[in-house]
Amino acid sequence: MLDALGKSLLITLCCELFFSLIIGLRNRKTLAKICFVNLLTNPVAVLFFYQVLYRTNWNLFLITVFLEITVIVSEALFFKRFIPTVKKPWLFSASINLFSFAIGEIINSFV
Repeated sequence: MLDALGKSLLITLCCELFFSLIIGLRNRKTLAKICFVNLLTNPVAVLFFYQVLYRTNWNLFLITVFLEITVIVSEALFFKRFIPTVKKPWLFSASINLFSFAIGEIINSFV
């Protein structure tokens, strides 16, 4: 379980920082805040997903959608409050999370 948490967090941080740099966010404090919010949201989402996976027979697609929406909303609220240089926090949050989710899915398809 800890292995999955670590890999997921590493992939998420790399993808979201890369995306942030690509769109022009260069301030170290901004990038640190992006890392911080992911340190809060990613482990909770991954842990919840694996608990559902191993302990229930719920629809994993619906659980994944629910978790991604929850993370997007949480991070968007954080960005809106603490990173004023992000002009469209909802779009930014949705974009970086969908990007990191897609890259994670691609990586998982090869593992």
